[in-house]
Amino acid sequence: MSTRSLIGYTKNLNNRTKVTYVYCHFDGYPSGVGQTLVENYNTEEKIKELVSKGDLSSLGKTLESSEFYIDRGEDFSQIAPKCVSKKEFSGEHSWIDYVYVFCCNQMQWKMKSRTSKRFVQLIKKI
Repeated sequence: MSTRSLIGYTKNLNNRTKVTYVYCHFDGYPSGVGQTLVENYNTEEKIKELVSKGDLSSLGKTLESSEFYIDRGEDFSQIAPKCVSKKEFSGEHSWIDYVYVFCCNQMQWKMKSRTSKRFVQLIKKI
């Protein structure tokens, strides 16, 4: 069984906040994808590189150990990153278990679950 998630980052375009994001199929729970993001994709450069590769099956500690749909021959136009308003990204995603967003201006990860109304800061386990 999969725990589906969205992984994205914020950017400002014409004084509006947009989120560019991709879909991740497996291990989307906070101790899986969440912890991997906090520990390994903690700069704007790293998250943008991750998202630029499109949707993925599973997230690894490095891009090389991640499993992207493009690597198995899928049409990139179908799995390319999507860019939407922050409001649209923050809305309900009934088929997604967790949503993660890297706030570039704050240099921090935030997350929410399907049942949450708002995002909370995602912090590294000590």
